[in-house]
Amino acid sequence: MPELHKLTPALGVLQGRGFKVALVTDGRMSGASGKVPAAIHVSPETAHGGPLGKLRDGDLIRLDATAGTLAALVDASAWAARAQAVLPDAQAAYESSNSMWPAFLAGANFMLHCAGWLEAGLSMSYEKFVMDVDQCGAFHTLARSIALDENGFALDALREVGPGKHHLGSMHTLANYQTAFYDFRLSDNSSYEQWSVEGAKDQLVRANSLWKEMLASYEEPPLDAAKDEAIREYIERKRSSMPDAAV
Repeated sequence: MPELHKLTPALGVLQGRGFKVALVTDGRMSGASGKVPAAIHVSPETAHGGPLGKLRDGDLIRLDATAGTLAALVDASAWAARAQAVLPDAQAAYESSNSMWPAFLAGANFMLHCAGWLEAGLSMSYEKFVMDVDQCGAFHTLARSIALDENGFALDALREVGPGKHHLGSMHTLANYQTAFYDFRLSDNSSYEQWSVEGAKDQLVRANSLWKEMLASYEEPPLDAAKDEAIREYIERKRSSMPDAAV
């Protein structure tokens, strides 16, 4: 509740400057929203699959106090496609994958927010972050395409092995198998018996250990003191030049 009450003064300032604002939340408030129109205690809550979790920046919302309705003005098919996993589970994984593949195949060369999202971006998970980074590494490797050189065409392997045989033991395979495939850091390809003996750690547990290990071993890259001071001065100067910086 306190964080929502801190928000209403800022909304009041914007309202006073002529902007049309409203507060829509599944959070708890006493109702002291001042002159700002508010729809509070929206149910079901986002954490329980509520529709608020599907909203995106730029969506239009119709709040009709007379009719007592609250509607997101989003195309029905686009709305249906917006799922919101609340845990770094299989649903979260395929949501991320199904979002990444179309953008990748369309030729996008920069994708923002492709790791760690849960609840349609309302929250993030360190475990989900390292899981997604692992997958992004595979996308990055795939994006390099195939080298059209002598090694890429592998004609020597075709001549060596010939028809009707396998290439597992060819010289070309032995020279390339360690680097030809992306090695997923979080994957465990052990048998069920070995996996059980080693603690039966699923990917969520492994991801939890990995991000903690990464943070513990992190070393801040060196930055020249003069450049650091200049950057901080620039940030502060730009911040102070914006009239709404303190809102």
